[in-house]
Amino acid sequence: MNFYIQLSAEKKAGFNFSLLIVFYVFLSVLSSSIAVAIFGEGGFLSVFISTLISPIAILITLIINGREKGAHITIKPSLSGWYFYLLAICLSLGMMLGFGFLNQAVANFLTMLSLKVKGVNLPLYNVWQYLAFVFSICVLPAICEELFFRRMMQSNLFGANKILSYLSIALIFALFHGSLTQFFYQFIYGFVLSVLADKSRCVLPAIFAHFLNNFLVITLSFFNVEIPFFNPLVIVAGLLLLAVFVLVILFVKNNKPTQTNKENKVVKLKNLYLFASFGIFICTLLAVLNSVV
Repeated sequence: MNFYIQLSAEKKAGFNFSLLIVFYVFLSVLSSSIAVAIFGEGGFLSVFISTLISPIAILITLIINGREKGAHITIKPSLSGWYFYLLAICLSLGMMLGFGFLNQAVANFLTMLSLKVKGVNLPLYNVWQYLAFVFSICVLPAICEELFFRRMMQSNLFGANKILSYLSIALIFALFHGSLTQFFYQFIYGFVLSVLADKSRCVLPAIFAHFLNNFLVITLSFFNVEIPFFNPLVIVAGLLLLAVFVLVILFVKNNKPTQTNKENKVVKLKNLYLFASFGIFICTLLAVLNSVV
């Protein structure tokens, strides 16, 4: 425990990510063997339980990490920042319409290379199953992942070059999802979510944007609605929404940092990667194995 306490902020962020992956792998192996044995593979309960693994692993890691003191990204809502939630809607719709084609394009490319493209077939056969997956795939991941990546990790990188810290968190965020198909979409989304959290100095708009993205995917799937993501008009509409997001966010000034943030030492991103290397390696390995095995 003394070792953990003495770690610098960026080392702690990297260590927490590697620790998260340890919990995630352990819970995945444990739950898959038990859930499949009891409920059968592909059944509603076994799939539902599998969607809870990631949020539970994150919650355990956050509990071990403890309360973030002096975090420059807070969890307290502010009435003066209401427009960030409008930007979150703009961001979610813009990403889905403007870059929704990326996942299918990467999937097509992997297929050309004779690699496997695996996806999760959700058993959305009734309203109750739909609501259950809205909770496990939309609500829980949005809250847990944003608290981990944007509030905890991004706050621990406060003081580093902003663009490089955004890129670093986006990379780790994308790798965490363990999918080559979704990597580029998750990377871009992770980057803009970091920008949104940093500009608003609050994690709630990022949670809202994250929730909306997942909610739209689940809802469209439930109602069997297919968006022609390769349609140029759809892409242009999405890019216009993202352009609005970027233009507005560029003119938004950050809230003044707290005294604690001003006293932060110089953050070295190489320490982040050093301590996150185990987690990065495991995530990369799992993503590759999912496309090969």
